Amino acid sequence: MYKFFGFLFLTFSTSSFAASYYVSSTGSDLNAGTSIATAWATITKVNSSVFLPGDALYFEGGQTFNGSIFLSSTEANDPNSIFTISSYGTGKATINAGTSYGFYAYNTQGFSLSNLIFDGNNTATNTGAGILVYADLPGNVTFSNITIANCEVKNFGAEGVKVYAFTGLTGYQNLSLSNLSVHDVTKNGIEIYGFLPRTPDNQWPNKNVTVSNCEVYNVPGSGLQHEGNGIVISGVDGGTIQNCVVHNTGQANTFCGGPVGIWSLESNNVTIQYCESYNNHRGSTAGCDGGGFDLDGGVTNSFMQYNYSHDNEGAGFLIGQYPNANKWNNNTVRFNISQNDGIQNKGSIDLFKGPGSASMSGAYIYENTIYVSPQPANGGLSAVNFENWSTGISNVFFYNNVFIATATVPLVVVPSGYSAFFAGNIYWPTAGNFSIHYQGTNYTSLSSWRTATGNEIVSGSSTGFSGNPLLTNVGSGGTIGYGTSLSSLNAYKIQSALSPAYQTALDLHALYGIDVGSMDFWGTILPSGIADDIGANEFVSILPTQLLGFYGNCSGQVDHISWSTAEESNMKSYDLMYSADGRHFKKLVSILPNGSFSSYHYTNDSTSPGNNYYQLSMVDMDGSVSLSTVLNISCGSPTEQVKVWPNPFNQVVHVSITSLSAGPATLTLYDVMGKLLSRREVQIQEGIHQFNLSELGNLPTGTYYLQIDHLDKPSHFKLLKTSN
Repeated sequence: MYKFFGFLFLTFSTSSFAASYYVSSTGSDLNAGTSIATAWATITKVNSSVFLPGDALYFEGGQTFNGSIFLSSTEANDPNSIFTISSYGTGKATINAGTSYGFYAYNTQGFSLSNLIFDGNNTATNTGAGILVYADLPGNVTFSNITIANCEVKNFGAEGVKVYAFTGLTGYQNLSLSNLSVHDVTKNGIEIYGFLPRTPDNQWPNKNVTVSNCEVYNVPGSGLQHEGNGIVISGVDGGTIQNCVVHNTGQANTFCGGPVGIWSLESNNVTIQYCESYNNHRGSTAGCDGGGFDLDGGVTNSFMQYNYSHDNEGAGFLIGQYPNANKWNNNTVRFNISQNDGIQNKGSIDLFKGPGSASMSGAYIYENTIYVSPQPANGGLSAVNFENWSTGISNVFFYNNVFIATATVPLVVVPSGYSAFFAGNIYWPTAGNFSIHYQGTNYTSLSSWRTATGNEIVSGSSTGFSGNPLLTNVGSGGTIGYGTSLSSLNAYKIQSALSPAYQTALDLHALYGIDVGSMDFWGTILPSGIADDIGANEFVSILPTQLLGFYGNCSGQVDHISWSTAEESNMKSYDLMYSADGRHFKKLVSILPNGSFSSYHYTNDSTSPGNNYYQLSMVDMDGSVSLSTVLNISCGSPTEQVKVWPNPFNQVVHVSITSLSAGPATLTLYDVMGKLLSRREVQIQEGIHQFNLSELGNLPTGTYYLQIDHLDKPSHFKLLKTSN
């Protein structure tokens, strides 16, 4: 009996003693701090306390607290029991850091930092980082489950947010940075650092890293080091930077080798997507970069896709190896747009290799749209440029791109000793001055370049086109800005089916085994016709059919979708597309047309709770495709909802949280005896967030309890596990 109760005490020791603490402008450090009525008053009291895994610390929203928050290795430090640091009440609390850092976590893990403002007051007097997460333990230690969300970081003399590890393979995994506003900091905006010589078995210190929905601006660099970067990640295996905007960085840089708005180095399997980077600087005349995006030294198996770069002093999309870097291999640049990059140096797409670096091979550059016009400060400008530095760049391929150069700007510059293969591209010198500098010779026509070099020839047939691609608002893309989808860009779209880009792209999958992805820059499904279009846009034509109605409703867990047509002419099929997020669609069914003035109906019984999105893809006999508006069928009222299914479950439990505001959510699973089985924290955005609790198949048959805490509203679910 006594041993049994002792076991229960050990089982519940962490979760049972977890507590919430409060800090208020009207509190007292003599208080217990465990309620708003008994809140503490200062950060000094916070730093003199020891917080356990599962604890929570809340600062009064709308109030300012002086000092720096320090989280030591003896606090939190449990990846399965998250320590929460946030605001309560109305608004965000401000941490006034004075001359020091705002938040510092040292050799610890399992914490969430959210809904706070960190202010260093003045970059001239502050010497710290806004948020610093640092690990230096030997022994290749992995720190896990750290979330930093919905924070503003400003006026710091060092970095805005810095996650740093520099001891062997010690590093971080399951690191999430989201909805951060980082501005007016000196050195770098957001930096995740794990740079080290690559190990023989290709290991990296940081894994599963996400930076999303962040804005970084006014980051000049100190002039003392390679600084002034917006967002940079290194030493990462499995990283994503998405839906971020970076601008006005790098003004004070004095070093060659940077800075860049958004980039990665010494990393594997990194994706940079849906981001805008503009008005970034290289600094003094010694500055070599100042570009928009970059996959740099030691990067492998990575993607830059669906990004918009414009008006940067350096390259729009930089692809390179700095001196003595590790192997660079198998990277893709696709469905991006560059406008008027290279104001002071480099080309719109720029490749380089420094001396002493390992091999640089396998660059796949396709379906991009590039616009470049003369820049007085850059006499070496071109749409595509290879830097004449160190040879050894191999297997570089340019497919299905649109290159537009005005006045006398060359379309392509590839020096002697370098090579690349171009096929299926459109080249438009708007002033008629066709110019490609290739291996020491200037070619003034596409045909002469094709004949002399073998470029734009596939299987013995000529490819490529020199002429106007008939795009909208060329050179006038402007700035999209933070918080607005890049799909609102009103430029570089194909005007009509008369464009030479329309349905003329090479089939890269058939020819080279390349998976080009499922959509274009604007989210249009690929292909929309008999073949893809050239460049970042997939044109959607208007078909000879009139859609009279497209509507639907739900009944239980079943969606009923209907549509009706007027005149139908030369129709091949109606493809009903489905999406759970309103962005990525897949085909549910293909229905043959019944003729003019027909009605159609489809029942989908495989929906998820909350919103379900549908779109009609109407296919003509010639392969042309027209898309309907998106239909959103939502069951239930648009309020805060938490749904869990299936129940009973066998292997996986699905969770759907519909939220009217962003914030962290904690999921805790217990067995029937109250034993804590798992604890997981996720970041919920406004709208619908769906995810899975997997790896439950090994649980014994029986009853379990799932508690979901979101926005201080707990939800409880009793789940039944069936036999496998």
